[in-house]
Parts: sequence; structure tokens; C-alpha cells
Amino acid sequence: MIRAPGGKVTKIEPQKKNPRRVSIFIDNEFALGVSQELLLKFDLSEGIQLSGEQLELLEKEESVKQAKEIAFRSLSRTPKSTNEISKKLKERDFQEQVIGEVIRELEKYGYLNDQEFARIYSESCLRAKPLGPKLLSQKLFKKGLNKELIEETIKEIYRQHDEVALAKRLLVKRTETYKALDSRTARKRKADYLARRGFSWDVIRETLDIEESE
Repeated sequence: MIRAPGGKVTKIEPQKKNPRRVSIFIDNEFALGVSQELLLKFDLSEGIQLSGEQLELLEKEESVKQAKEIAFRSLSRTPKSTNEISKKLKERDFQEQVIGEVIRELEKYGYLNDQEFARIYSESCLRAKPLGPKLLSQKLFKKGLNKELIEETIKEIYRQHDEVALAKRLLVKRTETYKALDSRTARKRKADYLARRGFSWDVIRETLDIEESE
């Protein structure tokens, strides 16, 4: 944040690379760049005096505005968890205070909702390629979701999707892979594959028993 004692605004000029932003000069020295929006909000003009506190507030609001724009761009591409947005802003060197303010505002207006994100992301994973609770839990953990929410999501998702049916869908797509193998080897390969996809051994055993009986 700016720690200058303030001074007189001696020049305000549009930035060459982005005309929607302006450069503000205090006592003939560059102080900071802000959006046209904040220029109007703070009623800034050449010749006025700005205190150090006013400059700090101006810089903070500009930082919050930039952080929100980055967050919105990221969210417009794909849904994100709170942790992912926070991490992205940290990587862009925004201060913790700014990140916290942006996160709270996004949560307040529903742009960030980890519970909803967990559900949407989980359903997306299952549509793309069936997987079991263990692997899905790992994926949700990597998104920065807390243990309680992950457990709640896993229970809800697999109440709606039968694990054995999901496992069978995976094996159907790999029929040719196991076709030339003897039954014992094929069963082991299938079991290992389903385990890697996050299914429990009980589900794997039931799936393979059903498949072999059909």
C-alpha cells in the first residue's frame, strides 16, 4: 500500500495501453494507476490535494476492483472453488486483506459457493468418466474443499449413482482390452483398474461377480 504523505494531483492522463485506466501524478511524480470508474467515484481532478490516507484507500479500492475482475474472468470459464480463486489471486500478489474482501463479496452474491461447486464438479467428473468415491474424494480435496464438505458430497453423489453400475460402465468400454486374456488374469486386471478408478474392493468384487455370471 502507498505510504506517501499525500500531495497535489499535478497530472491525470489516460494510459496508452489501456485508455480505460489513467495514471495519476502527485507533485509531478507518478503515484498510481486507476480505472476511469474510480476516477469518477473519488471525483479526482488535477489540482486537488490528496492525503496519504486517501491515496491508500484509492489504491486499495483499485486493487479490489482488479482482483474482482480476475476472479470473474476465471469463474466465467469454469466453476471454481473458493480455494482456487483465493490461490489465483495470491499468485497475482494481491494482499490477504484484498483477497478476503473479494472472496466475501463473491460468496455474498452467490458467485462462490463451495457446496454447489462440489456438486457440479462431481457430476461433471462422473459424466466425463465414471469413478469411485476414493478417487472423487481426492479430486475434491485437490480443489481445496474441506473434509466435512467432501464427505457430505460423496454421500449425496453416490446416493444418486449406483457404484456397481458405474464400475460396469467402465468395464464395458474396455471389453477389447481383456478379451484375449485368460479369465483369472482378466479378473485381476479389471480389479486393479477399478481400484485405480477409486472403487472399493467390495464394489469391485460385486461388479466382477455380476459380470461373470451374465
